[in-house]
Amino acid sequence: MAPEEAAWCWMWARPFYVVYNVTYCFMAACEDAGEEYMAVITNVKSDGLYISGSVGFGLPPETIMNALLSGTESNIVFISNTPLADGDLDPGEFVDLRDIFRSYDTCGADFEIGIPIGAMLAVPACAALGLPTGGAACAALTAFMSSFAVTISAESPSVTVYGNIGNLGDTPSIENDVNVFEYVYMAESRYKYVYGDCEYNVPVGMVIEFR
Repeated sequence: MAPEEAAWCWMWARPFYVVYNVTYCFMAACEDAGEEYMAVITNVKSDGLYISGSVGFGLPPETIMNALLSGTESNIVFISNTPLADGDLDPGEFVDLRDIFRSYDTCGADFEIGIPIGAMLAVPACAALGLPTGGAACAALTAFMSSFAVTISAESPSVTVYGNIGNLGDTPSIENDVNVFEYVYMAESRYKYVYGDCEYNVPVGMVIEFR
């Protein structure tokens, strides 16, 4: 991709985002345990061995981008024993996506890629609750919901994602590109995820930015 260009991948799946109140009762006494949140991918459409989806050029629709980024924060990716050990890719350097996924899977949860269920459902949730999309209440709800994601491999162990990202440097066929190093940023959820007794960060939607 040339400088200032963007692209995104999408796939067919059926996500659910559930919010419910939890109450524990013993005999005649009940105690309110607060709210719990669950994000689930129930189906991923595939064609044979491959996930059904496609690639779009440019950025996703503005409503999706706003919802997604409001619940995340961008951080430089540092991965030891890879070209990203210093946080950047020099011209000619590549890093495997699996190395990025594994760097986040500090709890051994078989993490592959985050699907931003909250971001997909945040804007419709405002309408469902009668909140004006430009209001403070909707903005707070969007930021909260957009922090939630579910990993493909945790819900569907047979689904995996492969590939790599790299810095090609100056390519004669592409205008305005030069030989410079590029920092790699990932959009991470503002909330930590829990797997057993272990907490870890999750990149939501696999948002990668070169700067």
